[in-house]
This record gives sequence, structure tokens and C-alpha cells, in this order.
Amino acid sequence: INGAGTGTLNIDGGTVTAGTIGVDTLNIGNSAGTNGSHTLGSGESISAGSETIGNSGTGSFTQTGGTNTVTNNLNMGVNTGSSGTYTLAGGTLDVGGNIVNGAGTSTLNIDGSTLIVGGGSIGVDNFNVGNGAGSNSSHTLSSGESITAGTENIGNFGTGTFTHTGGMNAVSNGLYIGHIAGSSGTYSLSGTGTVSAADEYVGRWGTGSFAQTSGTNTVSHNLYLGTSSGASGAYTISGGTLGVNNNISVGSAGTGTLNIDGGTVNTFIIAAGSIGGSSGSVNLSGTGSLSTSYEVIGNSGTGVFTQTGGTNTITNEFTIGINSGSSGTYNLSGGTNNVTNDLTIGLFSGSSGTYTISGGTLNVNGNITDGAGNSTLYNDGGTLNVAGTIDVDTYGIGGSSGSNVNHTYNGAVGFLSNLTFDSLNVGGSGTGIFTHSDGSTLGMVDLRLGMDAGGSGTYNLSGTSALSANNETIGNSGTGTFTHTGGANAVSNGLYIGHNAGSSGTYSLSGTGTVSAADVYVGRWGTGSFAQTSGINTVSNRLYLGTYSGASGTYDLSGTGNVSTNILYFGNEGTGEFNQSGMSTATTNELWLGDYSGGNATYNLSETGNLSATDETIGRSGTGTFTQTGGTNTVSNNLLVGASSGGSGTYNVSGGSFSANNSYIGGSSTASGGSGTLNISGAGDAMISVALKLWDAGVVNLSGGTLDATSIDNTNGGTFNMTGGTLAVDTFMGDLALTGGTLAPGNSPGLTSIFGDYSQDINSTLQMEIGGLIPETEYDVLDVTGMMSLGGTLEVLLYGGFNPDAGDTFDILNWGSLTGMFDFLVMPTLLGDLFWDTSSLYTTGELSVGATAVPEPATVALLGIGLAGLGGVYLRRKRREKRKQNAVDSSQ
Repeated sequence: INGAGTGTLNIDGGTVTAGTIGVDTLNIGNSAGTNGSHTLGSGESISAGSETIGNSGTGSFTQTGGTNTVTNNLNMGVNTGSSGTYTLAGGTLDVGGNIVNGAGTSTLNIDGSTLIVGGGSIGVDNFNVGNGAGSNSSHTLSSGESITAGTENIGNFGTGTFTHTGGMNAVSNGLYIGHIAGSSGTYSLSGTGTVSAADEYVGRWGTGSFAQTSGTNTVSHNLYLGTSSGASGAYTISGGTLGVNNNISVGSAGTGTLNIDGGTVNTFIIAAGSIGGSSGSVNLSGTGSLSTSYEVIGNSGTGVFTQTGGTNTITNEFTIGINSGSSGTYNLSGGTNNVTNDLTIGLFSGSSGTYTISGGTLNVNGNITDGAGNSTLYNDGGTLNVAGTIDVDTYGIGGSSGSNVNHTYNGAVGFLSNLTFDSLNVGGSGTGIFTHSDGSTLGMVDLRLGMDAGGSGTYNLSGTSALSANNETIGNSGTGTFTHTGGANAVSNGLYIGHNAGSSGTYSLSGTGTVSAADVYVGRWGTGSFAQTSGINTVSNRLYLGTYSGASGTYDLSGTGNVSTNILYFGNEGTGEFNQSGMSTATTNELWLGDYSGGNATYNLSETGNLSATDETIGRSGTGTFTQTGGTNTVSNNLLVGASSGGSGTYNVSGGSFSANNSYIGGSSTASGGSGTLNISGAGDAMISVALKLWDAGVVNLSGGTLDATSIDNTNGGTFNMTGGTLAVDTFMGDLALTGGTLAPGNSPGLTSIFGDYSQDINSTLQMEIGGLIPETEYDVLDVTGMMSLGGTLEVLLYGGFNPDAGDTFDILNWGSLTGMFDFLVMPTLLGDLFWDTSSLYTTGELSVGATAVPEPATVALLGIGLAGLGGVYLRRKRREKRKQNAVDSSQ
């Protein structure tokens, strides 16, 4: 209890426990070398004229509750070497005078409750709001009040809020808002408040936010927003003035945002995305004003500047994308961007910079310069004033979302008289249409249509105009359309139609247009379509449809269109479809349908389309289907259907004709593979000039049309179904059963040798041509090594104007064993009194020609008949054995 005299309590150690303390002077850590502390809890109170925390020693005051009333000043860290700390975590601290900083070290921690400073002045070395972990505290600085601190933490380990509506907050060193990881700090500056600091950190390791609606914030060195990795800092100014003498780092190593909606920001350098891995965003709108000497968007990290209003003035150099790995983007849709000297985009190798103007005004007194990195300029609207030259890697239209730009190229004038570029983007995130019809020549490195998801780009090439590029992408991540009605499009490397997943690309070739490329990808990872009604498409290497898993590619070739390539890949891993009709022509060295597992490909050939290839594989390891209803398919070497294990191939021919040197169904030339099916029906015509081979999973269904083959090998467990159509074959290895259709031996005429059994039912026909007396060359012969089971129809045709004479004999059938007989004989009409003698057909396999008998001496007639009979039997037997041996030699 304080009496009428002068009372002083010095706590230099030990513990004081009292419900109420009343003294004139309270000193904690009064003497040098001492370490005193006191804790004020709930229900307790202190009343002192003055208090000193750390006079010459070390003092610590922790208030968790109760009331501490100081009539005059609260002094902290008074003498040199002393240290004073006051932690307000509860209750009320009411200082009638000021909080005074001495020559020692002083720290004021506000972790909760109420602080009243009647004198309005707080002076400490360290001022912390939300110092303790888990604490949540606030402080308000009003008009007439002041804080002078060496270091200030708003949200040091906990959560802190500083509301500054007036007065002065002067920090000689650093102001930290959201200091330690897990902390959160908020600073609100309004009214007539002024704050100054050597450095300000908004989100050093934690999360920080600075909102300024008026007042003045002066930073003598640097302002950091999102200082360290994992930190996040945002500064929003809508009024007042922010002045930073050196650098504003937006996203120093973490994530930073600077929003300027009003007021004025002045700094020497502003850098967004300063360090690798950082991310910085600057948003300028309304009446905001930003003035810098140097501006960097994407220093080593990622920087984005979005300007919808206000004024951004750079008095020296402006750079977008500086160091390797950096990415810088500037989007101008309103307001004014003034650059006194040069604007450099993509300064060093490995950097990337993009400037998009869709509104507002860009004034560059110097040049727009292309650095060693990647530079892109989108001109989507607004006003572009460049005193010097414009040189960028990529020039684009329709780059910004919502933009719609239609540009007609005039090579004599150019886009802008001072513009040079390497590549052209049409439709970035917006819509762009580029028309090239003036007959000029335009060359570039890359052409990209529909660059970004949601974007749409169109290129119209017509007349005698010429376009050349290293690469062309029609639908990069968005939607791309290339309409080609005339002129030449020369692509030295790749033409990509539907490049990335989710993209869509369309190429339309008509008129007199010609396009050439090393490789063409229709649906690389996305969806692609190539429609050609005329013109010429020359692909020197590969043409892909549905390249990778999930991709889809379609090629429609019609009219008089002509396409040629080295290799056609359909459904490589994705889905590919080729539709050929009209009088079109397709030429390739190799055709692959369903190349890899998961690939699915379809080729549809109709009308009078013409396809020619060296080799064709229908279903290698994937699924392939070739459907031919017309036209011509010419394979100079091998046709493989279901070539490899896991593959599935089907060839359907119901019209038109196809020919191949060799055909392998359900495998390759040397081994069994996948499942393969050849279906011949309708008016389809198939010709195999050397060999048709069926493997165990190979199936041939002949239900119509014609199959003409030199050799058919069905000795590996395959299936040969003949229910209709016409089969013309020289050698058939395996059993042949006809349940319909016509077997026409040889080739006008010739020999058919079947090394196996042969049968034909009532619905089948054996058609034999007779054009002379020499077997196998002048009349047809069927030679069966196994069982010959007859039924159905034998149809005999005279060939080449030949008319048999009486006594002519034709040995047309040879068998190992015979059963059955023909149900019907269809014989040609003979001259005069000649008739067909079929009496030996089922004993020796012979047809002969007889005549009405002429009377002669009986003995002579009998002798003649006997000799003729003996000679005929012998010759037939000898001739038959010779033909069998020739057939065996041929098969071997």
C-alpha cells in the first residue's frame, strides 16, 4: 500500500505475490546485473506513478489479467545494457503518460486485451502485436498518437492486427507483417496515418496483408511481398501514397500480390516473381498510379502484371522475363503504360515473356526488343505506339480472353511498318482470324492457331499466297482452323492438328491449294480433322491419325484430292479414321491401321478412289478395319491382316478391287500373329498375285465378288469359308469346301491343284473353260490329291472361239478318291451333229465329243474303237500322273 510519502518497489529477483500493489515507483530489474520479473494475473492490480521495466538490469513484466495503471510514464530498457520486456496477454494496461524507450533494449508484446496510452506515444526497440504462438491481438493507432520502434512485428508467432487511422508509426528497422511461419498479420492504413520503415515485409514466412486507403507509407529501402518460400503477402492501395526508395519485390521467394486501385506508388525498381519458384502479381486499375525507374515482371520466378486502368510509367528500362526459368506476363486492357526507353521481352536464354494489349495505350519511346529468351507480343486492340522497332519471337492476335481480332495481311505494307517476328500465334486465349490472300509470301518459324484452352484461331490461305513455316500447330490447346483454298503452304517439319489433350484442330484443303510437310499429325493428343476435296498434300515422312492414347484423328479425302506420304499411321495409340471417296488418290509406301495396343483405326474406300501402297498392315498390335465398297486398292508387296499378337484386323471388300503380291491373314510372312479376317462380298474383286496365307486365327469369308490367287495356303488351322462369289486359284493347300459360289480353275484357262480334300454342295458351281486340246494351258483342269466330293453344278464354257471336233477328249478332273456326282451339267452347244459324252466323267474325269455314227465295216470299226480306247486310257493315266507331279513340284 502506497502511503502519503514516496514509495518505491524494486523487484530485482524473487517473487512478489500481492492482490494489490500501490507505489509511486515500480522498478523491475532496477540494478545492473539483476534479473527481475513480475506477473500480474486476473483479479490483481497495480497502481504506480511510474514504472520502469529494465532500469539498469533485466526486467520482464507479464500481464495475463487484472489492471496495471501507470499515472505517468512506462519506461523500458532505460540505461545502456539494460533490457525491458512487457508482455500484455490479458487485462488492461493504462499508461497516463507515454511508453518511453531508454538507452537499453525494450520490447512490448501485445498478445491480447487492452492497451491505453494517455500520452499517445509509444517508444520501444521491439513492438510486437500477436507475438506468442496462438495469440490473437490487435492495436489501434489514432490521430495524435505515435509509435517509435526499432522493429515492429504484426503477427510475430501468432495473429496480429494493426489499425492505423491517424498519427505516426515510425519503424527505424523492419516492419514485419506475418513474420514467422504459421503467423498472420494485417495492417490497415487510413485517415491521416503515416508509417515509415527501413524495410517492410508483408508475409515474411507467414501470411501478411497491408491495406491502404489513404495516408502515407514511406519505405527507405525495400518492400517485400511474400518474402520467403511458403509465405504469402498482399498489398492493396486504393488511396494515399506509397513511396519505396529502392525495390518493391512482389513475390520475393513466396507468393506476392500488389493491388493498385487508386493512390500513388513510387519506387525505383518493382520486380514481380523475383526468385526461382516465386510468384508475383501486380494489378493496376481505377485511378491508380505507378511510377518506377525500372520494372521487371518475372525476374527469376513467375510474374504477372494486369492493367485495366490507371497509369504505369517506367522512366528507364522495362523487362518482361529476365533470367533462365522465369516467366513474365503483362496484360494491358485499359489505362496507359508509358515506357521512356526500351521494352525488352525474354531477356536471357531460358526466360519467357508475353505482352498482350487488348485495350488502353502502350507508349514506348524506344524499341520493343527480343532478348535471347522467348518473347511474345499479342496485339488485340487498344493503341500501340512504338517510336523505334518491334522485334519479337512470336507475334499474335486474339491473345487475351474475350478478345476477337480479325486481321488481313498485306505483305506490301506489313502489320506494322516497324515489325519483325519469328512466329505467329492466332487465337491465344481469345479469338483470332488471320487472312492471307494478297498473293504475298510470309515465312516464319512457327504458326500456332488456338494456342490456349478456350482460345480459337483461324488462318485463311487463298489465291497465290505462299506460307512457309518450320512447324504449324492447328489447335495447340484450344481450337484451330486452317482453311486452304489456294496458294502453297510449306511446312519443313511438323504439321500438328489437334496437338494437346483437349484441343481441336481442323484443316480444310480445296481448290488449287498445295500443302507439304515432313510429318503430319491429325489428332496428336487432341482431336484433329483433315478434309481434302482437291489440291495436293505431300507428306515426305509420316502421316498420323490418332497418334497417342486418347487422341482422335479423321482424314476425309474426296473429289480430286491427292495425298502422298511415306508412311500412313492410323490409330497409332488413339483412334484414326480415313475416308476416301470421289476420284481421289492416296499414295504411300506403308499403311498401318491400329499400330499399337489400344489403337483403333478405320479406312473406308468408296466410289472411284485410288489407293496404292507398297505394304499394308490392318491391325498390327491394335485394331484395324479396312472397308472397301468401291475404288481401287493396289498393294505392290504385302497385305497383312492381324499381323502381331494382340492385334485384330478386318478387311471388308464389297465393291471395287484390291490387289496384292502376298496376303497374310492372322499373322506375318513367317509367324502367326493376331486375329485377321478377309471378307469378300457383293461386287468386290480381290487379286493375290503370289500367295494368300491363313494362320490359325485367320479367316477368309468369300460370299460374293471374286478372289483370284496364284496360291492359297490354309494348312495352319485357319478358316476358309466359301458361300458365294468366284474363286480362281492355281494352288490351294488344305481342304476346300464350297457351300456356294463358283470355283473357276486356272486363269483362262489353267490348272487348279488342291492339296487336300475338295467338296462342293448343291449350291456350288465348278466352272471349266475349254479353249483347245492341251490341258492346263488350253483347257481347265482340277487336280485334287485327296477326296473329291461332287455335287452342285458343272458348268463348261468354250473359250477363245474354240469349237471341239468329234473325238476330242478333255481330261478335266483328277482325284485321289471320288464320291458323289454333279447335280447339274451345264454344257455349251456343239456344232452340227456333235454331242458331249460324259460317260467317263466319274471314272477317268474326262469329257469327250462324239458324233452321230457313220456305217463302216464292222471289223475295222471294232479294231479302231479298241485301239483308240486302249491308247486313250494309257495317255490319260500318264498325263494325269505327270500333272500331279508338276503340282507337287510347284507346291514345294
